[in-house]
Amino acid sequence: MSAGRTLSFEVIGQAGPRALFERLRPERLAHGYLFHGPPGVGKKTFAKLLAKSLLCTEPKAGVVGYCGCCPSCVQVEAGTHPDLFVSVGIVRMGTGGAGFHESEEMTARDLVRQMSLRSYSGGWRVVILGDIEFATHEAANALLKFLEEPPPQVLMILTTDVPERLLATIRSRMIGVRFGPVGGTEIEALLRARGAGADQARTAAGLAQGDLSRALAAVEGGAFADLRRQAAEWLDGALRGGMVEAEWVARDNLEGVLREIKRLLRDWLVVCASGDAQRALVADESARLASWPRRDPARIMVALAAAGEAQEMAATNVPPGFVLDWLRVQLA
Repeated sequence: MSAGRTLSFEVIGQAGPRALFERLRPERLAHGYLFHGPPGVGKKTFAKLLAKSLLCTEPKAGVVGYCGCCPSCVQVEAGTHPDLFVSVGIVRMGTGGAGFHESEEMTARDLVRQMSLRSYSGGWRVVILGDIEFATHEAANALLKFLEEPPPQVLMILTTDVPERLLATIRSRMIGVRFGPVGGTEIEALLRARGAGADQARTAAGLAQGDLSRALAAVEGGAFADLRRQAAEWLDGALRGGMVEAEWVARDNLEGVLREIKRLLRDWLVVCASGDAQRALVADESARLASWPRRDPARIMVALAAAGEAQEMAATNVPPGFVLDWLRVQLA
């Protein structure tokens, strides 16, 4: 390693995945890894930093660590490295036209072409498919062919919140790496380092429930603050037996709404069980929680289970408004 060059690997939490890759040498890497776990815990970030480490030209014995200064690191940071391809979302059938770098939507033909390319620099080539979904079995089969006969020094990393949605034949040919929720203390430290005050960081960490993206959104306010308010007002009316409307709910925010409802129900359970509204995980909701009708903790557990069922419904094609209507009936 060159004198004066310090290698970094700046991930928040995820000690297990980090320890796994810190023990590996490049020749021991598998051809494919499936990063799975809850949303917002850093799966795509970890994948990109691992790619940056592999493509970094600074000498090292293992696979973790990048200098951040070499031309390769600069290209990765700029999204222009020819040996790194990143795509997020659904893989469809079609003629395709994705370039070498980041693509919002990729076709099976794009996928085949990207996996058939060799490294421009003579080292590793890394393909990251974030939040991966396949529109058809035919699209999934394009990946399966790569996994059955992987070329040397081509690394494939998939990330998903729901690994069960992927074909079993794909999952069985990859090394699964579980990512868990990020600790509240680690989230608070990150937010304080970014300039948030102590109280703001503590509240955001409580709201996050291990989700870094939610924590950052909570600090920034904006759309996330609006969603929190709307979810709390909807739940307030539902628990009081009102005919609450939810014209504001849509497919792209339904999961966030349901997560917020579950968090509020958990805090309500703590308040009802303890009799102390100050025991709520998120302090700025204590007054609202104290105003809700007292219920037996067992009934609140039933409400939490119903919210969980609503999350399962939300993962299907049930219209968002129908999901909240169903949940309102269960909560009344």
